[in-house]
Amino acid sequence: MWEREQDLYGNSRQGFAKENFRCPFKYQGQYYDSEVELRYNRFRYYHPETGRYISEDPIKLLGGFNVFAYVSDTNASMDILGLYTVYRRKRMEKIIQKKLRT
Repeated sequence: MWEREQDLYGNSRQGFAKENFRCPFKYQGQYYDSEVELRYNRFRYYHPETGRYISEDPIKLLGGFNVFAYVSDTNASMDILGLYTVYRRKRMEKIIQKKLRT
């Protein structure tokens, strides 16, 4: 078992991670690629220091007007594939409503 404390853009907080333990799994759906020192989201690379992707969204404007953005609010949404924002609150509301109906 392991845990990590991160800031809003997926950077590990200093002093939290053990020096000898390097886990490649980072922020939601991201895998650390040590060759390029970036996080990979299945369709493109994310740069945690800028909080943006380094390439355009492959689905262009269907993913939003800012084609390099990760998400506007990391507390309420995520972008697991690197294609579009998934809103956590709406997902949770759907799960709760479904459970209440059964």
